[in-house]
Amino acid sequence: MNYNFIYNSISIIESVLKYPTTNKNSYIQSIVNFALIPVIIPFFILLGYTVEIQENSLANKEMPKFKNYGELFKTGLELTLLYLPLLLITLLSLVFALAIPSLISFAILAIYTMPAIKIIYSKTRNYKDVYNKKFIDLISNKKYIEIYIYSILFNIILLSMSFILNITTIIIGFLLLLPILIYSRTAFWSYMFRNTPELNNILEE
Repeated sequence: MNYNFIYNSISIIESVLKYPTTNKNSYIQSIVNFALIPVIIPFFILLGYTVEIQENSLANKEMPKFKNYGELFKTGLELTLLYLPLLLITLLSLVFALAIPSLISFAILAIYTMPAIKIIYSKTRNYKDVYNKKFIDLISNKKYIEIYIYSILFNIILLSMSFILNITTIIIGFLLLLPILIYSRTAFWSYMFRNTPELNNILEE
């Protein structure tokens, strides 16, 4: 048995799950924000905040402060526009896959590229500078493929945690830990990129 792999995996999971709590004030505010999403806090602001998290965690800094809602809204809106072609491809592929099952591969490919888009955008903060050679180099890199597979396992762990929390705490515990469940996915990709020089070099080109 490869004990190093198991140890490294546990270390990665521990690190990314702890990241959302590195700024206590932002963590508490995030809980309130998630509770108020249907009424006050637009989806775009929260999406914009995850870009801030991506940027800080890539630089190995603590969680950013939850402020400047106008700027977060703009950032979230731009990221949504970047995702829009992929979301349309995913939707159309799933619809027409009922007639042509092989089209499901386009949906899988679209979803596969999303982490790269968010990472590049968090570095450049220019939506015009995302779909370029750097983007192609990232998604075609063997290390990116390996990390994506690893991220699927990580997401399964998070979903299992969510399910257990819903059952054992009747949603209250789930709400308290929701920022960890959401933000740690972003922190996971940053952690893996920081520790993969090959991908880091592509980002810095």
